[in-house]
Amino acid sequence: QAFIVDNTRVMHARKAFSGSGKRWLQGCYADKDGLLSTLAAIEHDFREAAE
Repeated sequence: QAFIVDNTRVMHARKAFSGSGKRWLQGCYADKDGLLSTLAAIEHDFREAAE
């Protein structure tokens, strides 16, 4: 699952986890320019491969 937010602050609430099992949370930061640049490069490569 992924939860992506275009915002600088997010408030999150949930019910408590049970004591059993493991939890894993991975955080990351990305800017829109980097994402759009990567998508443009992938699209370019895809179009070249289709020719």
